[in-house]
Amino acid sequence: MRSLRPLVVVALALLGCDGAPDLPGPGAPEDDFLDLRVELPDAPDPEDGALFEVPWMEVGPGEEKLFCLYGTYEGPTTGVNSLRPAYPSRFHHHGLLKRGTADDPPDGTIIDCTDVEEQWPPRPTLFERVGGGPDPDEWINLPDGIAFRLEQGQRWMADVHYVNTGREPIVLNYGFLLGFVPLDDVRAIAGTFNMDAGGFSIPPGEAGSEEFGCAWHDDLTVLSLGGHMHGFGTSYEVTHEAGDERATVYDVPQWREIYRFEPPMTNFDDGALTVAEGDLFHTSCNWLNRTSAPLEYPEEMCTTFGVAYPLEENYYCDGGNVTIGGGGASIRGVLRRDVVIPGDGVGDVNIFLSDTEPVPGIPPSEGQTFILDDVDLSDPDGSVPFLLTKVFQNEAPLFLVAYLDDDASGVEGGPTPGDPVVLMQGLAIDAAEEFEIDIVFELVVPEGDP
Repeated sequence: MRSLRPLVVVALALLGCDGAPDLPGPGAPEDDFLDLRVELPDAPDPEDGALFEVPWMEVGPGEEKLFCLYGTYEGPTTGVNSLRPAYPSRFHHHGLLKRGTADDPPDGTIIDCTDVEEQWPPRPTLFERVGGGPDPDEWINLPDGIAFRLEQGQRWMADVHYVNTGREPIVLNYGFLLGFVPLDDVRAIAGTFNMDAGGFSIPPGEAGSEEFGCAWHDDLTVLSLGGHMHGFGTSYEVTHEAGDERATVYDVPQWREIYRFEPPMTNFDDGALTVAEGDLFHTSCNWLNRTSAPLEYPEEMCTTFGVAYPLEENYYCDGGNVTIGGGGASIRGVLRRDVVIPGDGVGDVNIFLSDTEPVPGIPPSEGQTFILDDVDLSDPDGSVPFLLTKVFQNEAPLFLVAYLDDDASGVEGGPTPGDPVVLMQGLAIDAAEEFEIDIVFELVVPEGDP
């Protein structure tokens, strides 16, 4: 996973579901902050639920801040069929529980993760809104027998976003109260999906749009669907494409700035919206750039999100490339090179898997993307082991495109001159098992190539 370079704000005495430290005390908010914290619910019996909490965050006047708190769920593996957020509603943007990794900072660490680099690679949310109403207990309203799965030892990250539109600094808190259900009472596991446009740029003073399609790799029942843009959005549409048939499943013809904080959600009765393997969700976002500078991510976004079942692994798709979720296969091997490269041989390795033959120099438009961070191939005789998990098995032979981003140009632009590359074809990833495949870089993108 991509390593974090966090600015550590404070280390909290938070392990599992323990409570917050007493305030004031070391690292407590300054006296001149307006205290907007709310009383959080009591932690439930461990068999019935859990409370994950962010005790406090400071946001200065006019500031927009994202905070990330890391923890580990230590209770038994269980189903989650309710989530009740508790937070100060004033200045609130979002609060999400995302999947953590072994590479994350230690439990109890909270960081300022506002920088876009801290938001990459994207993480799936563990739980997402279904239903909902004025009663906060209805934030998740799953059909009977449907629940999210929470594994013992699952690392999590609380992603909390506030925008202080006031004139004085504020201190806030956040709590996630989870309700549990025994897995014996669960007939299907629900998971979250996120379909993101990736990078884009809208020229100053102009209207612009972005369209992309994400393919479903299983037969699923969709329970909720929403869209996310910021204040420059003008309209948002998602269509369901099944063969020659096309139906609109989410439509906001006049996007309002307030939707940045509370986007319209479409909830579906159980069985009302089903998708089959190979179907597409096609997203179309439109903006008007009223500024004098290009409008780009993360100032604006285009993300379709929701909940479906059965979805054991959360699903993430970036501009048509499925980067997280779903597959039961894995690929193990080593990376090495049989070519002289002009750079230092150190960088991220970007790997694309697709059943469509790629155009030279352009990553496949659909498939799976994997990123191996900080790979060191400076030794021409050396090798680096790797493991790709959650790979989609496919009856058709696959193409594999990989390159070492030797000049740190990023994944979006593809390989650039000087990057070592490889194209492999005919890979048989046709079962939910581990495959041994070595990736050997044998070419370098020459000068003058895209």
